[in-house]
Amino acid sequence: MDGLGFVIKIQLPNNLQHLPESVQPIISRTWQSAKPHIIKPKLKLPIVKYPYAVNYHEAEASKVWNTGEGVESSVNFMQTYDDLFCRWARFYPTNEKAIINTILLAPGKSLPIEALQITINQFVQMGHQVFVMDWRSQGLSSRPYGQSKKDRQKVHVESFDQYGLDFAQFLETHVLPKKIGSLNVIAYSTGAAAVITALARNFINQNDIDYFAPVAPLVRAKDLLSKKGKIIARFASTAAALGYGYKYMVTTGERDWKKEQPQYEIYTLYRDAFDEVSQRSLEEPRILSGGQTNGWVNAYNDYAELTQNMGAGSIQPPVDLNLAAHDVVVSNKHAIAFFGHTALALISVTKLPGAHALELADPQTLAHMNARIIASSNAACLAAA
Repeated sequence: MDGLGFVIKIQLPNNLQHLPESVQPIISRTWQSAKPHIIKPKLKLPIVKYPYAVNYHEAEASKVWNTGEGVESSVNFMQTYDDLFCRWARFYPTNEKAIINTILLAPGKSLPIEALQITINQFVQMGHQVFVMDWRSQGLSSRPYGQSKKDRQKVHVESFDQYGLDFAQFLETHVLPKKIGSLNVIAYSTGAAAVITALARNFINQNDIDYFAPVAPLVRAKDLLSKKGKIIARFASTAAALGYGYKYMVTTGERDWKKEQPQYEIYTLYRDAFDEVSQRSLEEPRILSGGQTNGWVNAYNDYAELTQNMGAGSIQPPVDLNLAAHDVVVSNKHAIAFFGHTALALISVTKLPGAHALELADPQTLAHMNARIIASSNAACLAAA
């Protein structure tokens, strides 16, 4: 034991054992906790445990509701390297023999699978199969801290490498074995950060992704770029180092959807989509996520440093960058500069009408964006053939 931390050896899943130690950042790390009983060193645990984690049983999520006409679905849970469970789903046309391509959707922070239902339906009705996963702390995936309703809502990771590892495991274990046609990864906000992390850390084989379409990607968070934001970020990092990473960041907390609804324009200019997600969260509070923890912000700080150190052309799949014209959450300027530097082939940069959460945009905007991404992907894959 060193101060408030314990050094714990973590065993990665078999499908990730090929990674060199230099890119296995969680293999040996210090677990910081203000609650020493969370980890008992005498147990010699091979992985970090979250004894208060809330894990939902498969039977509680045996189906995803509100699928469109001709859209079939199957839902399962993936056990992560640290014994959490991430809910994932596959959507596909009734006639599976007619599947054209494979779409992997990576949702943004806090949003469950159900929030992407319009996009999912559109892609399946175009003839594609869609894979999507609830990140840890979201949807019906495990909540690392589940002592109370408020704690269950905490969006928490120790490192963005956990997002990257979960993405890599999902891709290699569940998506690639069922891949048909080209694999198009469409990643929103924090979901894009997960993909970027997996690419930067070499958690995945870059050749497995045929086309990468980040949508309003989290490269830099606007509210952490200001002078006040930088102070908050430093405070969060200090709090995490002192063992309070599991606490809500000072400016966030449990989400009250009724009170937040007037702020819908931060996320989407299409009020109906926000109201739909709000209503579903009220009806099924288990899918609700609240504010992020100090640990999440500390992990973001490390991720921001990672992106600064990525080399030119280090992202090999063709990149189709999609930005929200009225985004007040992430910096479009930083996203353009980042992908302009790191993408081996930046196919296009498109600004779409809407606010940050473009997955909650109106159906017409979604249809336009999704159709354009598929058309660009087909052209890029044909050119590469």
